[in-house]
Amino acid sequence: MASIRDFWRVCSGCEPIARARVEKFLHEVLNTKDFPLTVMDRPIESETTKIVESSYRATILAYLNEWSLFAERNGVDLIKVINAIKMRPTHSNMIFPGPGIGGYCLPKDGGLGYWALRY
Repeated sequence: MASIRDFWRVCSGCEPIARARVEKFLHEVLNTKDFPLTVMDRPIESETTKIVESSYRATILAYLNEWSLFAERNGVDLIKVINAIKMRPTHSNMIFPGPGIGGYCLPKDGGLGYWALRY
């Protein structure tokens, strides 16, 4: 349950009353005290936020996958390299390569973005 309640969310509504209802509902079911809710003016803004975030993550994962392939071919310990980079405070959030891109966000967010364009 914490993985649902304890996370930052972005939302909107097609009209001010719908946006207010969505915001009220999410404040009731999510931990918005510790993970503030970001309320956008229009659905196209909230859906674009989600698509840009997913695209950013997909780009970083693809980039690290390429470095993974390089490291494997050349006998480089990429984890050691990333840990050395993460010593700099400005780079402490660098992620490690993983099995690839996946999850439910990319397929559904594109459709919601298209829907949001109408409003």
